[in-house]
Amino acid sequence: MKNQGMNKYALLFASALLLVGCSTDKTGGSKSESYLKSIAGDKGKTKASEMAPPLKVKPGVSSINSILNLTFSPVDVSRFSRAEIQKLYAHLLIQDQQYRDSIHAARAEESTHFWKHINKADSLNQLILSALVHHFGWPTVAKYGSESVETAFLITWHAEEAYKHQYLPSLQEAAKSDTLNLYYYKIIKDRLLLGAGKDQQYNTHHRLPNGVYQVSFR
Repeated sequence: MKNQGMNKYALLFASALLLVGCSTDKTGGSKSESYLKSIAGDKGKTKASEMAPPLKVKPGVSSINSILNLTFSPVDVSRFSRAEIQKLYAHLLIQDQQYRDSIHAARAEESTHFWKHINKADSLNQLILSALVHHFGWPTVAKYGSESVETAFLITWHAEEAYKHQYLPSLQEAAKSDTLNLYYYKIIKDRLLLGAGKDQQYNTHHRLPNGVYQVSFR
């Protein structure tokens, strides 16, 4: 049974890697105990126009619009049990954080290397989250635990603008039902407004003298 479970995860990530055209090379990074305080990958400071790079998809496999379509499932997670889904979210959290943990202490010449891995991991995580949400809906604390909910938020927060827009209604509903911290919805909403050149609705981003916006995660 253990080997079957490992094979299932291997097939899942192989399928996702084929779509994004990248590898998930790991260097032994571990999950940060304070990942919610460092999720921006740049100590919480981002320019209003700064978004994660677009999804990387091999030509001929699928279009970005298809991946962002809720009816499209890029990887097969349909047979995963509740326990397997929860474990998968835990793995996605490690992938989201492992290089972000390292980049804070990185020298300037190392930053490019770390961001290359971060961008690959983000693209892969977005594909898998899209498949999970398509089959099972947005994760709830009652069903998958608070860590899974926070992981789904982190993946969305680190995604490009179109991906954030797609899941904004899900984040809003989750916040209304107390499944998601309302503040997390607010910072994504304000980020999208700033990215569109509009005023913030909740004033969660604070502009520093150098023009950089700073977000404080609670």
